[in-house]
Amino acid sequence: MLSSKKLEVKIFCRRGFQKPKESRSLAELLSHVTCEGSVGHIKCASGALFLISVRYGRRDRTTCSQFIPGERTKNTNCSVNGASELERCAAESECTVSASNFVFGDPCPGTYKYLEVLYICQNPLPRISPKNDHQI
Repeated sequence: MLSSKKLEVKIFCRRGFQKPKESRSLAELLSHVTCEGSVGHIKCASGALFLISVRYGRRDRTTCSQFIPGERTKNTNCSVNGASELERCAAESECTVSASNFVFGDPCPGTYKYLEVLYICQNPLPRISPKNDHQI
């Protein structure tokens, strides 16, 4: 499920992540949700993935709730930051992600969870050749 969202985003940089090179409008913020037990694919048509937020757990009752018993979606206050598990995706043009307790741990046993990745696509950093400082 791919959608654009308008919301305020605070960026906290962790090892493996860096601030975007240029300001981005929130209209460019992309969201990808993968339901527990499924594999998702995040992709940039142009540029590289810049991960804003990676959360695994449940923060509302409606996301990934179709055909799931209500008692398995009622705990909406359980999620973990999964950024370190997806560091391998940073600066790639696409990445496959698995929404599973095996990958992220189980922040809320008995609750049906989902993985939500907020990201933008940015142009890759230009490659800079080392300067030849040897002068004759």
